[in-house]
Amino acid sequence: MTLYNKEYELICDKYFTSSNAAFKTWLKDFHTFLLKHEIPFNQKMMKMEYGKFGLTPDESVAALMAVEKYLDKCAFIFNLRRPYPQGLCDTWRLWRKPRARTQIAGD
Repeated sequence: MTLYNKEYELICDKYFTSSNAAFKTWLKDFHTFLLKHEIPFNQKMMKMEYGKFGLTPDESVAALMAVEKYLDKCAFIFNLRRPYPQGLCDTWRLWRKPRARTQIAGD
């Protein structure tokens, strides 16, 4: 188990936690892509769609659409990582206080 956790930490360092981690670098590049390409594209499309109705779109909506995409990618990537080392969850179950069971009508 200890060897497994050490290997897991090496993988986390390579992909998640170090300053030049693979996923951090990718997210940084994705952020740049959103700023340079996605937001201007969203603004252009919104102007065309709103223009059909004679309305002017709020510029901040295009940025919020990009922020939503970025946060979705962040959540997906960081949900790949377990929040605790192997074996810790089982230990935690032994130490926690047992919950009182409520009676269900008819028992």
